[in-house]
Amino acid sequence: MKRFGISLFGLSVLLLSAQALRADSIVLTSQIGGVYGYGVLLNPNSPGVAVANGDTLMFLGLSGVTGASAAPDTGFIVTFTSTSVTFTETGGGASTPANPTGSPAQVSDLFFIDSSNTTVGDVSYSATTTSGPLAGTAEGPVAPPPAVPEPSSMILAGSGLLGLAGAVRRRFIA
Repeated sequence: MKRFGISLFGLSVLLLSAQALRADSIVLTSQIGGVYGYGVLLNPNSPGVAVANGDTLMFLGLSGVTGASAAPDTGFIVTFTSTSVTFTETGGGASTPANPTGSPAQVSDLFFIDSSNTTVGDVSYSATTTSGPLAGTAEGPVAPPPAVPEPSSMILAGSGLLGLAGAVRRRFIA
């Protein structure tokens, strides 16, 4: 019985690791100005990714979104806010080709997000597909970091305030 338990455990670990290796992902495939193009990175020997009516792809953690679109004839409609975009399949379905090779393959520019921000950082995505769920992070438009004054500007401002304080002190003491 112990031997059967170990075999069952080994088989389940093997199946889980095989599934983990097949996890295709969404990737940033182009960026021109404020337009970000996304595609699918297919792992080696991937059967491809298929979507059916009602399947979605959501991007979260974006900044400055002004528009979004999908490649023609894919059947996706788009809804967006300034911080998120949802692509929903409303047609008869769509799919990427399979990747029978031993190396990753990329299907470029299926989804586009327009943003007023050109700072690139990590954004989250999640998708429900006929092929199974996809989730992770990809590069995308994020808010630019806040401006931090350089040390020399702070020293200059501080010395100016000290000089002003000295002048005020002399004027009131004299």
